Amino acid sequence: MESYHLALAWNWEHDAGLVGLLEAAGLAHGTPLYQVTPDNLDPALCALEAGALSFHALLDRASDADERFLGLVAWARSHEVHYLNRYEAARRAWDKVAMHRTLGAALHTPLAITLPPYA
Repeated sequence: MESYHLALAWNWEHDAGLVGLLEAAGLAHGTPLYQVTPDNLDPALCALEAGALSFHALLDRASDADERFLGLVAWARSHEVHYLNRYEAARRAWDKVAMHRTLGAALHTPLAITLPPYA
């Protein structure tokens, strides 16, 4: 079985710099990073379900934009994987207006005017 300390689920091209840094840091410490992208998501899920692949921690940078990654999230949850950027907690930050109100109730924040999207 292949086992990794950290799996990184990502699907946004602008995360490539972060991925490169994590990959280099992992290799420098002898702990390679397992990347889950749209290109290898299905084979990765099959390998996880078959027990041919595992990891101890998941950094999820994809399930918020692509629901296909929710299968990976479910696997991590059911296998007690240490889950960075937990989907349930991250959801709260997606609504920037609500987040601004929440932060404003807790600490001093600058005033903001919320405008609807142009399109």
